[in-house]
Amino acid sequence: MISSDGGNTRLALFEGEPRGSRATAGHHRVAFRVDGRTFLRFLERLKRCPVFEEEGHESASVRVEDQDRAYSAYFCDPYGNRYEITT
Repeated sequence: MISSDGGNTRLALFEGEPRGSRATAGHHRVAFRVDGRTFLRFLERLKRCPVFEEEGHESASVRVEDQDRAYSAYFCDPYGNRYEITT
C-alpha cells in the first residue's frame, strides 16, 4: 500500500501473473474506497446509469459482494475496463 497524503489516497499494488492473454485493457481493475453512505448512494445512482459487461454489452445489474469486513461493487465501462467501489 502506497500513500503520500497520510492515508487519504492510497495505491495498492499486488503481486500476480503477467497479463498475458487476459482480456484486460492495460490494468486488471481500478478500485475506489468510499464511506458507507456514499457506497449506498452510488448503488442507487447506478440504477439510473448504464453499466457494462467486460465484452461491452450493457448489463442490467452490478455485482455486489459481501467480503466480511467490506462490501464491494464491481462493474465495467463500455470499453471493458473494470472498476470496483468498496466500503
